[in-house]
Order: sequence, then C-alpha cells, then structure tokens
Amino acid sequence: MSEVCKQSNVERVVQKFAEIDHKVNMSLVEAIDISKGLASRVEEGDFKPDYVIGIANGALLPTHVVATELQLPFEYIRMRRQGSRWKRRAAKIPFLRETFSLLFRAQIFARLVAPLIDGVNKLETEDVDQKDLPHNNRSILLVDDAIESGQSIAAAVDMLILQGAKTVKVAVIGWSERIDSEQKHGVVPDYVLNRRLQHYPWSENNPEVHAYREWLSQHGLEEWD
Repeated sequence: MSEVCKQSNVERVVQKFAEIDHKVNMSLVEAIDISKGLASRVEEGDFKPDYVIGIANGALLPTHVVATELQLPFEYIRMRRQGSRWKRRAAKIPFLRETFSLLFRAQIFARLVAPLIDGVNKLETEDVDQKDLPHNNRSILLVDDAIESGQSIAAAVDMLILQGAKTVKVAVIGWSERIDSEQKHGVVPDYVLNRRLQHYPWSENNPEVHAYREWLSQHGLEEWD
C-alpha cells in the first residue's frame, strides 16, 4: 500500500470518530490508524518531545504506535482507577461481562450508576511504578487513550515533573464531555482527536479484545494485572 493511501486511511478513521455521536466498537485496525493520526497531530505542532510516556493499560497500543511514528523512545507508567481492576476481574466471567455490556448500552442505566462508579473509582496510587525513568530535563509527551475525570493524567503529570521532566504535554484519542476534567483536576489535553469515548479494542466487551492481546504479544507488550 502506498504512503498516500495509508495516510488517506488514517485521515478517514480520524474523521469517522470525530463525527460519530454514539459509542461503538473500534476495530484493532482503526485503533492503530487513529493512533497514527494522533502522532500526526503532535508532529504538526511546535512541540518536539524527547520521550513518549504512556499510561498502562489503556495506552499500551497508542503509545507504541505514536512513539514509532515519531521515532522516539518510549516507556510506560502503571496507573489506574480501582474500577479498572474490578472490570478486568468481572470480564473473566462470561455471564457478568455480557450482562453489564447490555446494561451499559442503556443510557438510563449508565446515567444512574455513573455517580456510584465515580464515588468509588479512586486512583490506585500505591500501584504507580516509581522506577527511575530517564525524564530528567526531558520534554515528555504523555499518551493515554482517553480522559474522563482527568485524575490519572493529573497524577501522571505531577509524577513526571517531580521526576525531573522539563515539559509535559498530553495527547489522547478521546476526551469525554461527561465530566469537566478542567474544573475537576485542572486537565485539558494538548492534543485530542475527538470528544467521544469508544469501546476500544482493549475494552473487555469489544469483540476484538483477543486480537488486540495477540497484537500486544507480537510487539513484546503485556497488560498489567
């Protein structure tokens, strides 16, 4: 496939998810292309990062793709909300996975349980990987798949600055409008492709989750349990 054709595919995928107004399953191929689109968005700007840092698990694929496209070294930090661990455990039980997937498709149910989820969905700061990463006096591009409340991004930026990063810019595929991340945690992404979160291939209810895990294996990556 020619470079022009590849670029055209990337642009089509970015445009598709920028215009879509409902939550759908994103394919593995689309996730790779939209991550390339995110890299292009960064490349078009004035910021020239030295290093790419991704937040595991949501940004495993986007970080790898963005760093590869920008030809930069990359690393991951481990940070998650408590609900992520619970969802992964529940997803191992087929009946629960299918039941919750159906329930959350109903907007009324999703709105009813959202306050409860937000109330207990605290950041697992004790699980943050504090190993010595090469951040000293570096310009860092922090990548995640999406921003909801902004809690994880805010904590990650603070951690990177404390570890010596000179500048940290944030790049995400999706930025939810459900919660005001700027008001709640002072988070506004520097690069964002759309304002709607999707069922990414790494979502447990996405039918391509097994293909995604095979992709991880092929690229020497694994999810954090």
